[in-house]
Amino acid sequence: MLDQFSEDQQALLIALPYRTGLWLSQCDSTGGGDADEAEMQALHEIVTGFAEDFLKSEFVQALMEQTVAHKNAWSTWNRDIDLVPEECRKAVQLLADHLDRKEFLSFKQNLMEIATDVALAYRENGDDSLSGRVNVYTRLVSEKVRSMMMGRPPRSLDEILNISEAEQAALDRLAEALDLDGRLFKAREPNAA
Repeated sequence: MLDQFSEDQQALLIALPYRTGLWLSQCDSTGGGDADEAEMQALHEIVTGFAEDFLKSEFVQALMEQTVAHKNAWSTWNRDIDLVPEECRKAVQLLADHLDRKEFLSFKQNLMEIATDVALAYRENGDDSLSGRVNVYTRLVSEKVRSMMMGRPPRSLDEILNISEAEQAALDRLAEALDLDGRLFKAREPNAA
């Protein structure tokens, strides 16, 4: 399935699942070494586990298998990690022309799930002050609104507490880069206004 793309395009797509999780893990330094170690361990398990999960689309399955097959390159995929959102935009632009709607959505959801699972790996937020609790309450309300708009169940309180503000901002940035609201695909449809 990946042979329809150039070598450079394949390299981008194959590295992106790992690089996306790595990018998310590096967006918040508040947890320190324990958080970094837990998130890196989680990233390795997540990427490997996603490759073994056969409930994804055919394209995403092939992609994840290739990501794991290139495990020996993972340690080099940390270069220019701040480019990941732009790489996601490039991948979305590329795949919009090659995948059907189901495969396209599966690709984007796969990257979001990897990033979210990495964010959930370690609880950096230990702020129990009044402002910290107000912040959590605000995030709870925001999560309920976001989940209604995305048509999915809201995250649990424990999940929200495991995702720091910096991680949530990074997840929001990733969702925008991946065009999760589908503007790009809708614009390519014949009846799009």
